[in-house]
Amino acid sequence: MGSNGNIPANLPIFDGKNWDQWCSKMRVIFNFQEVGDYVDGGYAQLGENPTEAQRTAHKAAKKNDQKALFYIHQCVNSKVFDKISESKTSKEAWDLLTKYYGGDSKVKKVRLQSLRRQYELLQMKSDESIADYLSRLGSFTSQMKSNGEDLTEQSIVEKVLRTLTPKFDMIVVAIEETKDLSQLKLEDLQSTLEARELRVTDREAETEIERALMAQSKKGSFDDKKKKWKKGKFKSQKENFSSKEKSDLEDRPEPSSTRGGDSRKFSGKKKTTDRSQVQCFRCEKFGHYAYEYKKFRGGSNKGKTPKKAEEEANLVQDDSDSDPVMLMATTCESGKDSEVWYF
Repeated sequence: MGSNGNIPANLPIFDGKNWDQWCSKMRVIFNFQEVGDYVDGGYAQLGENPTEAQRTAHKAAKKNDQKALFYIHQCVNSKVFDKISESKTSKEAWDLLTKYYGGDSKVKKVRLQSLRRQYELLQMKSDESIADYLSRLGSFTSQMKSNGEDLTEQSIVEKVLRTLTPKFDMIVVAIEETKDLSQLKLEDLQSTLEARELRVTDREAETEIERALMAQSKKGSFDDKKKKWKKGKFKSQKENFSSKEKSDLEDRPEPSSTRGGDSRKFSGKKKTTDRSQVQCFRCEKFGHYAYEYKKFRGGSNKGKTPKKAEEEANLVQDDSDSDPVMLMATTCESGKDSEVWYF
């Protein structure tokens, strides 16, 4: 804390909240500046016909009182200052602040009842550290003491031991069996509990790391098995598909079962067929396909069936992979030999 002319640089500012905490800090400042007595009891006024010594003592007392009043003014914000701006002495200003924010006896009793209820229900949270919990507990005990509650250190120690989380059960039993709670200091209890907390935290961290590594190992093993299973399943499906396809091709009927058909379009591979069983759609003769009709016919009308030309059905097919197209020929009533083709 720096100072300028014996004035602390960082003074506690009271904003209407945490009166007990601010009051404790101000008491320390008053005692350090040797003006605490003037804040509590004020100073005597001069009587009639004072002596020189009395005048000198009164002047020094008034100076110290104004010094205390100055600290009070410097340690409150503007809203609080408005309540004490008319005060002439430090005692008068302090009494006003105590009345506004400290409360009278009735207010203290009501406040104390509320603090007692909260104190009894106070428990350590699962995610709370020992230091944080004891700090929270200390705030309650300070407020209760400032409102007139008489709390012994033994009662606070017992409160701590019965409100810890289950992970401290073993150390609590050990303390109760080996320590005299009436002689145990709160700071000693805190150091013992913090050492236990550190040990438990380290073990929990190691356990979490082991669990993470085990889970990662299991996941990697599972992924490997899954990949192998998928690979084996795909290979099995591929083999089954290949064998099934091969079986289908082998079981597919020969082109001879199709009248005048072309085996090149329907077979998966080139096969040797018995042409003596193949019948042409055009001439209805055996030994060739319909697309080979002209070749076997020799380009003439030899081998033509006795059927009349107008009643003849013709199949036109090329060497492409397109579907065959059936064409039909008919004659007109006029007697002309011209043919009309319908698609």
